Amino acid sequence: MASYLAKEVQLARRHEEILSQRSVLLQQMENHLGNKETEKTWQAQAADAAYKRNAALLNDIEAVEKKLQARAHQLPHPDIVKLETVYWASVEEALPKWEQFLLGRAQTPVGFKKMNPTKQNEWNEPCSIQRLRGFMREASLGKCED
Repeated sequence: MASYLAKEVQLARRHEEILSQRSVLLQQMENHLGNKETEKTWQAQAADAAYKRNAALLNDIEAVEKKLQARAHQLPHPDIVKLETVYWASVEEALPKWEQFLLGRAQTPVGFKKMNPTKQNEWNEPCSIQRLRGFMREASLGKCED
């Protein structure tokens, strides 16, 4: 009978250990679940803040885009238009004098400074006169590329 009593005491202690381990595990699970809930809440708040920030940025971009489109459709000042017209008229007038020179077939037209020989070689590449006119219209003063 003493052995039954000793076994029962041993089983009671083991039962108490198991219950204490169970309560520790339950507490850990509650803490973990609480951490998960807190993390979900934090993520939801972060996502909401990001959504609001992105919406504000999108609105700002759309406003800037509208301003740029409005500016693009505005006409330049009449004085600028007049200056551009006079400039291109002078270019069209001077182009026949310069065509042969720009093609590398003639000397500099009379009344103009002679170009440095190294710079003159840049213009000796074959280009059509139409392309030269196009380059001049676009105000592109670089080398002609084929």
